[in-house]
Amino acid sequence: MKFTKKMVEAIERQIGRKLTADEIERGAVKETVKTWSSSKVVSIRRGMDKKLHIEGQFVGDSYVYQRATFNAPDKKFEQAVRV
Repeated sequence: MKFTKKMVEAIERQIGRKLTADEIERGAVKETVKTWSSSKVVSIRRGMDKKLHIEGQFVGDSYVYQRATFNAPDKKFEQAVRV
């Protein structure tokens, strides 16, 4: 399911780059984000329920330590991507 314009803007702000047309169309992006202590791989996708789903794991680790679902790209969404 495709990302909306508001979602694209919020995601681009948090990951620090522009999304490709393919990422927007698929409604999925995977990016390594530098945090204050290390780096984490963040997967953001738009589900069939139209919600944004985030998964996070530390670089080089197979354990997913973060799973969150958001109705819209609000402040808590932006915080979840970064922390």
